Amino acid sequence: MGILNDRGRYYWVKRVPKRFAGLVRGVDGQTVTQVRQALHTDNKAEAKIKAAQIEGARLAEWEALAAGDSASARKHYEAARKLAAARGFPYRPVENVAAGDVIDMLNRVLALAEGSRQQPPQLTASLATAEALLGTVPETLPSMPEILAENYELTKTRHLKKSEAQRHKWKLPRERAVNNLVEVTSPKDGQGKPSAVPVDHIIIRACRTRARCSVAASSGMYRGQYLPVSTLCFCCRPCWS
Repeated sequence: MGILNDRGRYYWVKRVPKRFAGLVRGVDGQTVTQVRQALHTDNKAEAKIKAAQIEGARLAEWEALAAGDSASARKHYEAARKLAAARGFPYRPVENVAAGDVIDMLNRVLALAEGSRQQPPQLTASLATAEALLGTVPETLPSMPEILAENYELTKTRHLKKSEAQRHKWKLPRERAVNNLVEVTSPKDGQGKPSAVPVDHIIIRACRTRARCSVAASSGMYRGQYLPVSTLCFCCRPCWS
C-alpha cells in the first residue's frame, strides 16, 4: 500500500498483485497493473487511515473477481460475503435486501457510488462489488470435496507429528469415500467425469435416485446392497477426526 501526494491532495496507489493479473480493469474497461484512488484529504494521517480501509475493500473485491472467474460457486459466494463485510455490510440475498429496510437498501446503493462537492455521485463500483452489496450471488453450500479440504485445513495441527507417508495413508480412505460418493451422486461433464455438486443438491438428487453403496463397499459395510443416496450421506461417512 502507498499514498501519494499530488498537488496537495492524497491518493491511494497500489500495484495489482500477480494473482489478480488480467482481472482488474480501469474506467475504460482495459486491464490495469496499477490502481489509484483519491482520498479526498490533504491530511497525511487521515490519508493513511483511509488508504488502509480502501486497500482492505479493494483486496476483497479482487478476491471476489478471482472467485467469480473460477469454477467454484462456493468460492464465489464466500468471496461476495467477505467483500460485503469489507464495505461495512452483512451479506444478504437480494430478496431480503428488497424486502428489508429502505434506508439499508439506499445505503448499499450509495456505497457503490463515488462523488465530490463538485460532482453528483456516480456508480463506479465493479460488478463484483455490486453483486456483493445487493446480494445477487446465490447462497451456495460447499461440495463434498470442498468440505473434505476444509476439514484437512481445520485439523492439520492434529497431524503435525505424522510423516508424509502417514498423512497420505490417513487421507486415502477419506478421499476414496468422497470420490465414490461424488461418482454416484453427481452429473457427468462433457468428458464423462463426475462434477461435484453442493451437498444440498446431493440430497435433492437422492430423492429420485437409488445407487449401489460404493462408498460403504470401500469400507466393507453394506457390500453389494442398494441404498438411497441420502443414506450414503449419513451411514457411510468416514471418520473425519
